[in-house]
Amino acid sequence: MTRKPRELAPFTDKPLPERHVNMSNALARAAHGLNLAEKRVIACGLANTNSRSARSYSQILQHGGWLVRLVAVDYAETMGIEPKTAYEQLKDAANTLVKKQWTIISGKSVTRFNWLSRIKYHEGEGWVELEFTHHTAPHLIALGKNFTSYQLQQASALRSIYSWRLLECLQSWKGTGRYTPTIETKCG
Repeated sequence: MTRKPRELAPFTDKPLPERHVNMSNALARAAHGLNLAEKRVIACGLANTNSRSARSYSQILQHGGWLVRLVAVDYAETMGIEPKTAYEQLKDAANTLVKKQWTIISGKSVTRFNWLSRIKYHEGEGWVELEFTHHTAPHLIALGKNFTSYQLQQASALRSIYSWRLLECLQSWKGTGRYTPTIETKCG
């Protein structure tokens, strides 16, 4: 029996830029392979995900994943870009993100996941639908420790993937009061 992913209702009335992007440090490190447009799309999808609720986690496991819809006009306003650019970025992301993978290495174990199981772009309608899998849920939902969190508005002003990565690295160390990465651990 195939389970149909469910579109989770937004968990807050806050505008998209005021929402937080929350993810495990492992997922934040894995996101370093994304380009700026892909990073923006994923971040908006995460900002639309209720990452605090264990109830959401059980719903996701029950339905095999969850859907998030991004509207080009909201995306353009959040990222401070022209609507035409927003349409192009959403369409390009629809073509590339479904092929992108992220990896977790634990000792000798290497596990690879797709960022999304499906992405649907509606030509001329100005929205894209992202389908996250249940495999990603432990890195996004009911996080208690070892996670990175930042307000989407903080990152949306950044115009370089490198500055976005630096923001995530610094935010992942925020609770420690210091930033002391090693070459082996990189960021996060």
